[in-house]
Amino acid sequence: LLRSSLLLAIRTTLSKPSSSNSFPMPASSLYSTYILPFRPAYATSADIKGSSFKKLAQFIKAMVKAGYIVAKEVKGEWVVMSVNSGHADVLAARSYKTIAQAGASAEKEKAAGTTGAPGSSSSGATSNGVIVRELYKPTPAILALIPDSTPRFVSFLLFPSFPIPAHPSPPPLLHSLPPPLH
Repeated sequence: LLRSSLLLAIRTTLSKPSSSNSFPMPASSLYSTYILPFRPAYATSADIKGSSFKKLAQFIKAMVKAGYIVAKEVKGEWVVMSVNSGHADVLAARSYKTIAQAGASAEKEKAAGTTGAPGSSSSGATSNGVIVRELYKPTPAILALIPDSTPRFVSFLLFPSFPIPAHPSPPPLLHSLPPPLH
C-alpha cells in the first residue's frame, strides 16, 4: 500500500512543475504530506510500522533502489532530492479513491447538509428526521437564583418544568437554617 501510495503521489502531484520547488524535502515530510494522504480509502491501517519496512529509512532505501525517488542521507536523516516521474511503474500506477479524496467528499457532504440542501436542515436533522438536542433541567436551588425581574415567559422558556413564583420570596433553604450560635 505504501508503494502504491507513493507511486500515485508521484504521478498526480509530485511530477507537476509546481512541486519542483518543494525539493529537497525531508523524507518525513514526503511521508506525511504525500504518502499518507494518498493511501487507498479502503485501507484501514497502512503505516510504516505495520509494513514490512518497519522504519521510514528502510522504506526510502527501497524506493531509491527501485528508482522511484532520488534521496540521500544527511546527518542521519533521509532527504528526498527528486522523484522519477518517467519510471514505468509511476506511469502505470492506477488511480483509486484516496483517503484525502474521501475526506474531502465527506466535508463537501457535510457542508452541503448545513447550507440548507433538500432533505436536511440547519437545526441538526439527519436524513431520517431525528433531531438530537441537549437539554438541562435546573434544580430548585438554581431556580431560586433567577431574579424575579425576569419576565415570566423567558423563565418559562428557560425552565418550563418548574413553577415560577408569582411574588418575591426568599429561598426555602434560608427558612430552614438554624439560628447562628454565639
